[in-house]
Amino acid sequence: MSLDHQVEAKNAAEFYTQADDVFGRIADRYDLLCDLFSFGIHRLWKRRVASIVARESRKQLIDCATGTGDIILRVLKHKQYRSGRGILASDISPQMLAIAKKRISRVSSSVEYSVLDAHSMPEIATASKDLYSISLGLKICERKRVLREAFRVLRPGGRLVILESSNIP
Repeated sequence: MSLDHQVEAKNAAEFYTQADDVFGRIADRYDLLCDLFSFGIHRLWKRRVASIVARESRKQLIDCATGTGDIILRVLKHKQYRSGRGILASDISPQMLAIAKKRISRVSSSVEYSVLDAHSMPEIATASKDLYSISLGLKICERKRVLREAFRVLRPGGRLVILESSNIP
């Protein structure tokens, strides 16, 4: 790995998404690994985030680093969720997104899916989303770039919901 790449790709996990397709390799075991690494506590965290998102009256939601779709599934099943919202599930890993699509399609056919890199999403119009969520993704990305992009796609007054388990400096 070049020094330029090391400086450019600093993140809390010392992980470089462009250089390693780790999520593609572990996609079918990702949920089990989350259970093991967090002793199952991630389920409580995700339930809380989904509750926050479901109660929002926002119409256009993007869930970045959607992984296997846990947050969106919980939002769709939440008793306070109002249908008719535009939901976009996005992830950098096509394998993870395929699992999310398979799981979510059992509950809803209205969710859209897109392989996107949260660092730069030119496919998403500026100020087009009311709510942006990202769960357990900031530790493996260039946080400043991802947050800059999140604020770009959010409408004025939009809501940013973040779930992170790491101590991010």
